Amino acid sequence: MALAIALCALIGAHLVLGAKSPARDLVGRFAQTFDSEHHSTRQRLAIWALDLQMVAGSPLLGHGWGSHELLFQPQLLENLRDDPEGHWEGIATLFDGNIAYHAHCDYLELMVAAGFPGLLLFAWVLMSALVRGGRSLRVAPPDLRWVIGGGIAAVICLAVIAVVSFPLHRIAQSMVLWIALGVCSRAPRLAQTPR
Repeated sequence: MALAIALCALIGAHLVLGAKSPARDLVGRFAQTFDSEHHSTRQRLAIWALDLQMVAGSPLLGHGWGSHELLFQPQLLENLRDDPEGHWEGIATLFDGNIAYHAHCDYLELMVAAGFPGLLLFAWVLMSALVRGGRSLRVAPPDLRWVIGGGIAAVICLAVIAVVSFPLHRIAQSMVLWIALGVCSRAPRLAQTPR
């Protein structure tokens, strides 16, 4: 039996990490996120530097919803104008005249839009839903544990993805997050419902 399990594990690993596997491409794409020489990583770091400057311009109230897209080009041009060493000129060539419509970090984009209070409020919503779901997971009937556990997993996955992407600005991913937050927040009532 142990030999059969080991053989299945080896075959599964080969299928997941094989040369032409979509999972291998996904692993490679994830690894590029941390490669400072990769073009998209350099763009992302430049966007984050610009966003931090925007946040510093209005840390308490933010600049309003959708302001990242509106302020990106003017902030980059201001940096180019005020840069005698030419540091931002090299960064500007990464974009080739294009605008970054999103920050590739939902938390930074949220701070640009709503300031630190907006980020703290969003973090509170995430954490309170996760805490409520986690507490309910222990006392829920077995058939509901899968639902609550799935909600918790979805919130955690999307919260992690939001560090390097913008799932809150994609309708399908955003809808999954809000439904999962609802499941986690409602979990105490679900766990106490008589069966």
